[in-house]
Amino acid sequence: MLFKVPSLEIFFNPEFIALYKRGEPYGVGNPTPLFEVCAPLKSWRFLGKTQQHVELVLEDGAACLVCKWWFCPSEHHSLFQIGVPLCLIGEYDPIDQELKCVRVGDPSLPS
Repeated sequence: MLFKVPSLEIFFNPEFIALYKRGEPYGVGNPTPLFEVCAPLKSWRFLGKTQQHVELVLEDGAACLVCKWWFCPSEHHSLFQIGVPLCLIGEYDPIDQELKCVRVGDPSLPS
C-alpha cells in the first residue's frame, strides 16, 4: 500500500508514530506500507567504501527527513540536485526516523 505524504512533519507527529507502530509487526501477511514524499533536496552524500549507498536529506517548509537508499542505481544520481524537488518512495523507520528508499516517485502523478 502506498501513501502520499503531504508534509514531512507527519513523520515526527506522535499520533502518526503510534498508529504506525500499532500495525507492527510488518512482513509476511502484513506488508510494510510505503510512503511517497516529495520535497526539495537539501543535501546528499554517498555512504560506504564503494559508494553504492546514498543518504539524502529532504526539507520542506515544516521539517527535514533523512532518506537512505541502499544500493541506489547510479542512473538516479543525476536526479540529486540541491534545491530541486525530489520524490522518493520507501519504508519509514520509526526508530531512526528516516525513510528507507526503494524507488523514485513520479511528481507528475496526482495525489
